Parts: sequence; C-alpha cells; structure tokens
Amino acid sequence: MASQTPWIALLTMLLAVAALVSARDSSTDDVASVSLALSHDVADWRAKDTGRPSETRYTQADIELWSREIPGIEVGLAAGVGRLSQGNDAVTGGRSFTGHSLGLLARSHWSLTDNLGVHVRAVWTYHRADDDDIDFEWFDAYGRTGLTADAGRWRLGGGATVGWLRGERRQPGETRDLELDQNLGAYARTAIRTGRRGEISLSVETGPRRAVNLRFTRGF
Repeated sequence: MASQTPWIALLTMLLAVAALVSARDSSTDDVASVSLALSHDVADWRAKDTGRPSETRYTQADIELWSREIPGIEVGLAAGVGRLSQGNDAVTGGRSFTGHSLGLLARSHWSLTDNLGVHVRAVWTYHRADDDDIDFEWFDAYGRTGLTADAGRWRLGGGATVGWLRGERRQPGETRDLELDQNLGAYARTAIRTGRRGEISLSVETGPRRAVNLRFTRGF
C-alpha cells in the first residue's frame, strides 16, 4: 500500500489541476501559472563502458508551477512521477521501473512583430526509478529555442533542441554510467488559448528525445 501512496497523491493533484485549468477568467494580468504536463519520451541511452545504446522509454506526469518574478523571464518548479522501460537491453528488457522527478524550469519570449516572436525554454531535472534489485538515477538538462507565430487563438512554433544526460544504473555487483547517444534535435508545437487565461498545447520532438508532450496551463 505504501508504494501506491505517491500515485494516489499525484492523481489527486492531477484532478485538482485539471479542474483549475478548465476554469475561465476575464483577467489577463497573469503573474503565475500552473500546468499539468503529460509526456512520453523515447531516447537512446548509451552505457559509457560498452558504448552500446539502449532504447529507453519514459512516460511521465508532472505538475509545473511558474512565476514571473524576474522581468522578462518565467521561472518554475516541477514535480512528477513516471514509468521507465528499456526494450533491447539484456538485463532490463521487459521490465518496468516506477519513479519520481524534481525539476527547475525557465522560459522567455521576445516579440519580433505583433504576431511573431522567439521562444526559449530550459529544464534541469533529477529523476529516480527502480524495481526490486535495479535502480536508475539520472540528471538531465534540456533546452529549446525557436520561432512562434500567433494566429488568433492559435500559436504555432518550432525550432531546435539540445539535450544532456548523466546517470547510473545500479544492480547487485555492478554500476553502469549512462549518457545520451545524441544531443541535438528539433521540435514543433501548436497551442490553443482556452478563455483569457488557459492554454492547451501539443508538441512533438525528434533527436535526443523522440517525444510527444501534452500540456494544460492556467494563468493567475
């Protein structure tokens, strides 16, 4: 029962945030926001001793809290739970590992014209996932920058990404260092405003993370 407690707590948080995101408000002076982020990533993690990559899948649900205390820059915190699996590894293939994450976030947007701008986002995250005798622990850093275009309620964007990962897979008698097999990629994003203070966005990525991300955001 104790192992289910984080999942029950997260479900409660997700339901609360989903209700919050669906609310509507006429004010536009947002100084903070909260997001529910759902993602599924596929990445090639390479063991540094052998050089062999393993296809690693990670499905995650996060709560993100953002603040605009710094002029021109939003900073945030993220916490979530996830499930990791590896499809072509002799030791971990076929197994599933549950875990948690904590992250620091930053983003900024500069307008070039009334409808065109530049967006920058950076994320630094600590992860841990385990199952019985095998434990994964890793840090990753991720950044992306690109152009955004507003079209009424819609916002479209795309650009370049960069990723970095350092971690360990620990099991009895062995510790293996892990890193990403590649670091550069690209992304595309579309978002729709829901009322004055809400947004739903979908993004896809290729490169170090072959990912799909769905995010529900509510401003304050």
